[in-house]
Amino acid sequence: MKLFRCLSAFAVAILVGIGPISAEEPFFMTSQGSSLLYKTFSPGSDMAYQRDSLVSVEGDFLNGSARVATVFYDGNMQRQSAVLTFMKFVNGESMVDWAAMFTYMMTEMLEESGVEASQEDRDKLDGSVTVKGEVYGIPNDIVEGQILPDYKMSVKVTFLKTTVRGFDRKVVSRESITVPAGTFDCFVVEETQDVRNLFMKEHVRSRTWYARGIGAVKVQEYDSDGYLITEQELVEKDIK
Repeated sequence: MKLFRCLSAFAVAILVGIGPISAEEPFFMTSQGSSLLYKTFSPGSDMAYQRDSLVSVEGDFLNGSARVATVFYDGNMQRQSAVLTFMKFVNGESMVDWAAMFTYMMTEMLEESGVEASQEDRDKLDGSVTVKGEVYGIPNDIVEGQILPDYKMSVKVTFLKTTVRGFDRKVVSRESITVPAGTFDCFVVEETQDVRNLFMKEHVRSRTWYARGIGAVKVQEYDSDGYLITEQELVEKDIK
């Protein structure tokens, strides 16, 4: 389940709310070809990096979709792996399209295995992923002190079911923060997330700095005892 936690962490970085087209810039990179480079640090582990690139956008950021390509690197910037994330924008809220994403990943694995699958096999594969609920994003019109709604989502891939629950979500402050990529005016959002399945149970409290036109600038994750387990910050941006 490291893959799901990795994707879940990535979702925290890019899962930001998009409001109706207005004078306010969304908490998201909106130009195709833009990219963000993040550095991730976990106590007791090596440094790692990831680059998120906006590949395509269909429709608008009120009701549309987008694809974000993420490449993971080790501490020496040697490429390790990559994943394509499917985003959907529903009534001004951006969410990861988990059903499309897992189906795509499983299809890619099937093709890479060299097995020639029939259309019937592919149809069965499409039906092997069941998603209920959503992992909510951040509304475009947030204000300091705002309480954000809880959420619950379950993903069933063949026989394995994973449940993600988010609660105690609040916009705790608005502040300026400086990271290697620059200084940004951010809204700070805290939330607690539980991830559970047959093999694991994790409880994480996160604190995320969101900047308009960018998304997540810095993310800190703490375990149930309050110890920092992961810190991620933006080290480079290329906004088209």
